[in-house]
Amino acid sequence: MANDLRILEAALGVLRSDGYDGLGMSHVARAAGLNSTGALYGRFENVAELAVWVWTERASCALREASERAIALLERTEIDDAALAEGQAVAELLTAPPDDLRAAFELLAVAPRVEELDEVVRPDVEALVAGAGGLPGAPDRRRSQVLGQLALAWGIGLVSLPASGPELGWWMALVGSVGLAHDRTRLRKAGPPIPVMTPSSSTGEPVRDVVLDAAASVVARTGFERATVSRIARRAGYSTGVIYEYYDRKDDMIAELVEVLLDQLYTSIAERDGELIAEGRLAELSGSLLAAYVQPEARSLQRLKVELYVAAAHQPAIAEALGHVLVHHGSTVQSRLEATGLSPEEASLAPAAGRAIDHGIALVEATAGPLVDVDWRYYIQPLVSRNT
Repeated sequence: MANDLRILEAALGVLRSDGYDGLGMSHVARAAGLNSTGALYGRFENVAELAVWVWTERASCALREASERAIALLERTEIDDAALAEGQAVAELLTAPPDDLRAAFELLAVAPRVEELDEVVRPDVEALVAGAGGLPGAPDRRRSQVLGQLALAWGIGLVSLPASGPELGWWMALVGSVGLAHDRTRLRKAGPPIPVMTPSSSTGEPVRDVVLDAAASVVARTGFERATVSRIARRAGYSTGVIYEYYDRKDDMIAELVEVLLDQLYTSIAERDGELIAEGRLAELSGSLLAAYVQPEARSLQRLKVELYVAAAHQPAIAEALGHVLVHHGSTVQSRLEATGLSPEEASLAPAAGRAIDHGIALVEATAGPLVDVDWRYYIQPLVSRNT
């Protein structure tokens, strides 16, 4: 038992520092103070099975407890001192998670591409959603609010994994959800999903653009570590030599992918949402915006965003690029939103909260989906109306 505990704590530490893709048996053995990997291979066939053990022993429980606390905010009747304190506590838990919860967010993110993990993550997520009353067949309002709140909480956890970007008052977004289960605001008219803005590379160099778009496709399917230069080159239709004419390292290529594609995506979304806020139509169309994120045609872009945040949590060059994008995006959008009457704190949080829900929906859809039947208006319309 003592040996198992050392291995478990070591695996959690490696997940924090290097992520799932850095979870090598020898690395964990060294961290556990073992002389060889024999004790690990005696228990686990491969790294994926080790990750399954971490999930079942610690990460799943941590995710369930944090998720249940976030969902419980929906049930509170008013934003009093107790609700405010709980919202702040949940925000702190999500943005500065202990190792077991941080591991949960990482494993949740990579499970769709790791079969062994997917086999245990999906049933646990289904049990969590079922316990909260959010499975298909539940009342539309409850299903939407449970899944929406999970998207917000998990999205905050995901976007907080990298040590980049400005600090934000995430508690305001969580406190804004207090009492939604009792909200009976009349819904705006339902509309069809608003197509997702799919960015494409535009550097002014056609070959570079093809390479970056190929990298985006491969990373979305495999994650950063398995997105080798050879695979990207085959996808682009070039030799690896051509890629190395542009980039010294894969890290540099993916960092540029972040700066080119994510900056373009976040800027276009923020401009659209800023215009909708100015026109007073964001609440009206918010359900259609979220519905677009669970359409089949959006899946690759959704997976790409998740994988880039996971990579940024462990790759300094990618984290730096993401930090630049977030700072540039935030400063550009904040002044525009302040002009609509939002306070500086609200204006800085609004686009970040949108990103969190967007990316969180990718996590929820990948583990609890498909979600094309969800009427997101019941969650997002009152939430947006309260905060704008």
